[in-house]
Amino acid sequence: MKYRTFGRTGLQVSEIVFGGGAVGGIVIHQDDATKREAIRRAFAGGINWVDTAAQYGNGKSEEALAWLLPESGSKPHLSTKFSLDVDNLDDIPGQIEQRFGQSLARLKRSSVDLLQLHNRIGSKPGGRVMTVEQILGGNGVAEGMERLRAKGLIRYMGITALGEAPAVCEVFRSGPFASA
Repeated sequence: MKYRTFGRTGLQVSEIVFGGGAVGGIVIHQDDATKREAIRRAFAGGINWVDTAAQYGNGKSEEALAWLLPESGSKPHLSTKFSLDVDNLDDIPGQIEQRFGQSLARLKRSSVDLLQLHNRIGSKPGGRVMTVEQILGGNGVAEGMERLRAKGLIRYMGITALGEAPAVCEVFRSGPFASA
């Protein structure tokens, strides 16, 4: 397995990441023994990063990883993602904290290495789309994630870079996500 430095974090991570969507039943729809074997093989092959999301299997991926990771005996880096309800953005940091708290409970963890926004980014809000201002502005996503980092609940924060290219580039160019 080849390893690389993850951004500017200093973390050495495998070039291949174990995607938690599969253990949530989205991809392989298999029994527990198959899920155990998949993660065992991933770690045996040198993978040291696991990525999941609250949306994978409606939380089932996070729940499965809660028992698969301790059983495996490995301590990989872990990332998860959250989506916000764009029709209810009065308190974005509060919504992030609530959603991330649910993820931590499902994962049976007190923290994760990386937390990422899973909404699309665009010029007009609606559906799952959030604007640059909702992400970088006061009481926005960046502020909410910074609060989690200050509490020691996440080490790093990011976005999944989905959406309109100019808006995504603006978030990376102007915000705290550029320094990750």
